[in-house]
Amino acid sequence: MDRRHQQVSVMVRVRPMRKEIGEEGSGWEVTENTLVEKGNPDIRFSFDKVFTEKSTTRDVYDECVAGPVVQSCMAGFNATVFAYGQTSSGKSYTMLGGPSSPGLVPLAVEDMFSIAGDQQVHGKDFVIKCSMLEIYNEQLRDLLADPAQAPKQLRLVKSPLRGVHVEGAIRRPVTSVRQFVDYIHKEAEARRVSASHSMNEQSSRSHCIVRLDVECWENDGGVDGDARAGAPSSSEPSDPTGLPAAKDGDNITVSALHLVDLAGSERISKTGASTGIRKREGANINKSLLFLGTVIERLSDPDHKGYIPYRDSVLTRMLQTALGGNSVTAVIAAITEAEIHREETRSTLQFASRASRIKNVVHRNEISDDKTRIRKLEGDVKSLRKTLVAKQFTILLGQTRLKKFSIDGTGGGYSDRQTQRMVASLQQSNAALQAELGAVKEA
Repeated sequence: MDRRHQQVSVMVRVRPMRKEIGEEGSGWEVTENTLVEKGNPDIRFSFDKVFTEKSTTRDVYDECVAGPVVQSCMAGFNATVFAYGQTSSGKSYTMLGGPSSPGLVPLAVEDMFSIAGDQQVHGKDFVIKCSMLEIYNEQLRDLLADPAQAPKQLRLVKSPLRGVHVEGAIRRPVTSVRQFVDYIHKEAEARRVSASHSMNEQSSRSHCIVRLDVECWENDGGVDGDARAGAPSSSEPSDPTGLPAAKDGDNITVSALHLVDLAGSERISKTGASTGIRKREGANINKSLLFLGTVIERLSDPDHKGYIPYRDSVLTRMLQTALGGNSVTAVIAAITEAEIHREETRSTLQFASRASRIKNVVHRNEISDDKTRIRKLEGDVKSLRKTLVAKQFTILLGQTRLKKFSIDGTGGGYSDRQTQRMVASLQQSNAALQAELGAVKEA
């Protein structure tokens, strides 16, 4: 299995200042890739990209999410995008969007269906399923569950291909972008906990995780995509691993795209949430973000070889695959350049800077049966035999002095000795493939 190290990509999005909440005067100098604190030029941060307040969500998506993240997921790699920042910094607007400006989540789903349609002509069928959860006061809640029914027990588990996922969560097949948008706006957003405070009229009181599971079948005369998409949508898969069962000849990739809208860090002195349930929510949000910061800090330290405390919170456990694991990951740091939030913005940029130093180890998640492996090996043997015959014919031409000459009469191509060495190497490769093919057939 091919593995490669890949840096976590980090970009910054600056939202427009809001005078209605007292934001006047900028505390930062913003350029295309850097932010420098005014009056303190030693405080400088550089990132893959800095999107100014004039940039749209579509700009963010096209430049930093569409290719590196969504296309990787559709090719069989796990992928994650999460937005981080203080409360009211524009995270939910960036991730989920609104009626007039779709966020990264619906844009990603639109692209996924476009890619799936294009790949059908190449003999590939895709099935996409979604789950939506929130972490509220350190408790997992299923946003697709019927609130009139007793909630199911949700449990975090880890598997080799699906990574860390929530056992018991509802996974619904998605057959269109419209259907998915309805899931978000009519169900998930309506059930997610939010409240108003002095900095935000609709502040998220929980972390929201949208997970899109993608299964891709190489079309080999087996079950077609329509039949697979029509499979039961039970939250409890028939296979205890939660993975599709490989049939004869199937070549399957399984991947997951996590789109995470984190609740924002809060200061009671600014939000005014100093009593009751709002105070408890804010404390739990800050606590989980503190644990996330600790994980980021240790992963970004090249000299740290010890324990990484993923299990200290539900959030860090959920993001374990995304941070230091098998995932193509992008982080969006949402900030405001307003002077009154200078300290919070600096803290967000420090978090983002540490995240940019993390390296993940990514690989495609493939499932294949013995028949598929045999067919691939037979194809390799056939290709090698063709090459071998061509090289042997070249030797025969050389022996009968029917070499190809260039215009000036000088000989071209390989010498007989070089060609013989190449043929010997090909014969060895052929023998090795034949042996492996025989071992697979006997197994």
